[in-house]
Amino acid sequence: MTIKSAIMQMYYGERGNYELTPFSEAYRERLKTYVLNDEKFRKALPPDLLELHKKTTASLEALHAEAVENNYLEGFRFGFLMGLDVVSQTPQQNGDETQKCAQS
Repeated sequence: MTIKSAIMQMYYGERGNYELTPFSEAYRERLKTYVLNDEKFRKALPPDLLELHKKTTASLEALHAEAVENNYLEGFRFGFLMGLDVVSQTPQQNGDETQKCAQS
């Protein structure tokens, strides 16, 4: 059965699930390049700088994870507010907005 409700799709993990987000081929290539370069870089570092690099990388990954989560939440809030704008209008107002969009 196909679930049409976006909220139910989120509830059942069909949408809004990071594990289900497809990555582009360009992303995969960039990740591969990063991993190869990072491996070479780590091998070239003395132990004290290797430890500093590990700490720096962990900090950067934590920052990135927080940024992604904040962007996801803001996107969800914005989409929700857009939906509220539409459903809070009378059918006549919705028709007027639809006609304006169609004319543009």
